[in-house]
Amino acid sequence: MADLPASALVARFGAEGARIHARAHGEETDPFRPRRTPERLALAVPVEPPVEDLEPLRFVLHRLVVALATQTAARGLAVTRATLCLDLDLAFAPAGTPGELVAAQRFPEPTSDAEAIERLLFARLERTPPPAAVARLSLELAGAEPAAGQQLPLFVPQAARNARLGWQLARLALTFGEDRIRRTALADPEAPLPERRWTWRPVDLG
Repeated sequence: MADLPASALVARFGAEGARIHARAHGEETDPFRPRRTPERLALAVPVEPPVEDLEPLRFVLHRLVVALATQTAARGLAVTRATLCLDLDLAFAPAGTPGELVAAQRFPEPTSDAEAIERLLFARLERTPPPAAVARLSLELAGAEPAAGQQLPLFVPQAARNARLGWQLARLALTFGEDRIRRTALADPEAPLPERRWTWRPVDLG
């Protein structure tokens, strides 16, 4: 094939002939499109003996979040969502109790801040406590993407990162209910009636 004229192959086989001739010469005609393996950060810890109270679970949750958030930050990444799975001990649980409790939580913004992640996940546990003793706790951080830098002014005091409005609204919505937390947004600044210049928007928790 390499010794044949390219024009002859094109005349006989068309575009496929051109690809055959190029490959016979070691040329690659299709552009290289690399695929990136999705980042999956997951960790699980058994709870022995199983516990029902939330405070001991918070200690285990803290260990999981810190370990995964440290790995995320070391890679220069930030995550957008988390999945917390609780395996339940059904030995003394009422009949019909499910064997596991899964809580999926999307973050207000990509982050690798362990404290912010822990607070939001624990607020979800407080809102929906496990119906039985927890025997195993597993956490997965997903939606990893390169962390974006933030330019801070030199002469303006900075508030704590965890006090950002989006995170506070998410925690309040988990505590008091999503239907009770709203944010305002400008609708029409030039509207003649003041009440039409802004509108209520729900807090998007994912």
